Amino acid sequence: MIHAVGVKKIMAKAVNSKTTTKEPLSAEQMEIFFNLLTDYTDKVSLINSVYESDLETAFQAMEGAVEEVLQWDTSSFSPDLRRTLLSYLTFHRETVWEIIQEARSLLMSDRREYVKRLVNHHKEFIKWLSRMERNFAA
Repeated sequence: MIHAVGVKKIMAKAVNSKTTTKEPLSAEQMEIFFNLLTDYTDKVSLINSVYESDLETAFQAMEGAVEEVLQWDTSSFSPDLRRTLLSYLTFHRETVWEIIQEARSLLMSDRREYVKRLVNHHKEFIKWLSRMERNFAA
């Protein structure tokens, strides 16, 4: 499980990371990856459901996918691939925000720790994404 401090450290170093994982070489490969991230995020959205769900596994999958993105060396991406990447990342940011808003309105006390975890994920993700956007603009 990635905790708040771990997420913060990973996101802080990821914008100019020297260590990378396999990153997509095309928009099609990126689409496949982000479809998986969307599936994971959809499972995290079950935080707002009264039905039984394995939220821990859902969070781990989503956080793992985001951690992978944070390790990509985006400096070699074409301008089109960068725009595509930013579009997907922005979509993730907005989706997570909507999940948080719904969770806050429902106030399900047994899901409170997961809501806090999601809020922290969102907060750190926004910081990281803002740095990435500034780097791409430079």
